[in-house]
Amino acid sequence: MSFCNGCGTQLEANAAFCSKCGKTSGASVPNNANAAPPQQPYPPYGYNPHGYYPPVQQPGHGLAVGSMVLGIVSLIFSWFPYLIPLSIVGTVLAVVAMKQGNKGGMAIAGLICSLIALIISAIVLIVIISTINRFTNPSFWW
Repeated sequence: MSFCNGCGTQLEANAAFCSKCGKTSGASVPNNANAAPPQQPYPPYGYNPHGYYPPVQQPGHGLAVGSMVLGIVSLIFSWFPYLIPLSIVGTVLAVVAMKQGNKGGMAIAGLICSLIALIISAIVLIVIISTINRFTNPSFWW
């Protein structure tokens, strides 16, 4: 039974190092050619034992999602002409996402939906303004 010279911990039989402080015990290290190489306590960075790696998102992915959501919302509510800024913001987000390198379908869908909603909203606004102008014109009533 031996003890560590550094910390006084009782050493196991034929231990070359203290398990508590790491000092050498003075015992000779057995030279065993068949011994397994020491293993790392943690796997290397990026190693996934399950074989699944999460997908890498394209740049501007959040902008593309935002443009698609705004495009769909502005398309649904395109008959409210005061929501034209939604279409404009959706178009801008889609263009910025495409310039950042996102060539996916969400940016294109957001751009198309926003442009269609912008056109419909503009037509509705023109019809509303012309109708108001027509009914407020005094020559209409005489």
